[in-house]
Parts: sequence; C-alpha cells; structure tokens
Amino acid sequence: MNRSFKKINELEPPSQLEGVILRRIGQEKSKQVKKRLILSYFGLLASTTAFFYTVPVFGNSLMKSEFWDMAHLAFSDIMIVAKNWNDFSLSLLETFPTVNIIAILLPIFTLLLSFSLYLDLDNKGNHKYI
Repeated sequence: MNRSFKKINELEPPSQLEGVILRRIGQEKSKQVKKRLILSYFGLLASTTAFFYTVPVFGNSLMKSEFWDMAHLAFSDIMIVAKNWNDFSLSLLETFPTVNIIAILLPIFTLLLSFSLYLDLDNKGNHKYI
C-alpha cells in the first residue's frame, strides 16, 4: 500500500490561482454592491413618489379632521379643558388621525432607509477589495 502512494506526484496548484480566485471574489462583491445600489435607487424613487402622493391626499384629510378642532380647545378654553382633562384626552385619542399620519410617515421612513442603504453601498463601492 505504501508503494502506491509514493508513486503519486504531489499536486501543485498553478501559481496564478490565488490571484484568479481573489479577483473573482472581488468581482462578485462588486456585482452584489451594484445590485443593492440599484435596489436603493428604486427605493429612493418609489418612496419619494409615494411621499409626494400621500402628502396632498392624506394631508388634506389630516388637516380637516376633528382632532385639530379638539386640540384648539386646549388653547382657547384652557379652564374647561383642565376641569375635564380625562374626557378631553380620551376625545383627543379617539379623534387622532392614525391612518393618515402612518400613511404620511411610512414613505418618509422608507426614504430614510433607502438613503441610508445608498450611502452605505456608495461607500463600499468606492473601496477596492483586492
């Protein structure tokens, strides 16, 4: 058995193999960064478009909601509000336009996330891996 293993020549990898492997790894990382960068561009565009759509649509109904009429009472009739603060706070909570605020804040949040991803990927794209 020992004789058969002695006859096998040692396998020597080509001298350029390390460079080829590292170059391919760098190319794959660059492809991943480019794909994510395109995704961040799409996120920026979509969230900006959604923001400019939701602000007029939901902002108008937000401003016309009963919440603001109730909130103005806190400044105009402060003594009545102080006497009935419990009922007043429950009325404010009941008339709070939650859906409208979420509809406006969601595109802003998505815009900030996409911008953060863009900045992170842009920073990675400027560095060389090899």
